[in-house]
Amino acid sequence: MCGGIALGFSLRAALKETVHDAKEILGNGDSGVAGLVVLLSALVLGLLVASATDTFKDVSTDVAESAAKVSLSEQLLKDYGPEADPARRGLCDAFAGRLEELRNGTKTVVPKLPAVARQIHALSPQNPGQAAIQTRVENLIDEVRLARRNVFVESDPQVPSLLMGVLIFWLSAVFTAFALQAPRSGLAVCTLLVGAISAAAAIYLVEDLNGPLDGLIVISTDPLERTLATMCR
Repeated sequence: MCGGIALGFSLRAALKETVHDAKEILGNGDSGVAGLVVLLSALVLGLLVASATDTFKDVSTDVAESAAKVSLSEQLLKDYGPEADPARRGLCDAFAGRLEELRNGTKTVVPKLPAVARQIHALSPQNPGQAAIQTRVENLIDEVRLARRNVFVESDPQVPSLLMGVLIFWLSAVFTAFALQAPRSGLAVCTLLVGAISAAAAIYLVEDLNGPLDGLIVISTDPLERTLATMCR
């Protein structure tokens, strides 16, 4: 976009009279070709920001709900009785590993939930209450495992590179058109640069929000940390 500004000033110096005659076609604001490209860019950029924000919220919700389900599972296993203590301790270890995963933003930690699920499945209920707890906990663990998978799937960049490239081209063309009609003054240059930085910041937000586990804007792990602090006491 800054390159587009530089190109616009260069062309203005070379084609001064031609630029003046073509101002109606070039347009400014909401008129002419520049206005059309501004409208297209604003629509696409707005949709991308909204989509990235939804992705970020979905991942944050999945993490918070997983913490609640793990906490409930741990309480149910405690109600089950001493026979479920090994599975309960395994659940606490698995949850600590989950927290480490989210802090690192990678799947490098070997998931321990499958082993916990097998321990719970191997329990032998002695009464209907224990059988109900076993079934409930198995369902909760399955939901947590699915949420873990969804978090990493949703955290992968989802904006097609071609779409982003076209958007950047449109914005660069817009700043070229603005620079073609702008006077050679410090105020005009600063105004165009602020506009370019603002548009670039919006694109950065799209990219960063689409990766909720890394970058400057990441999901909060507070729900997991608070849950882990109260588990297995």
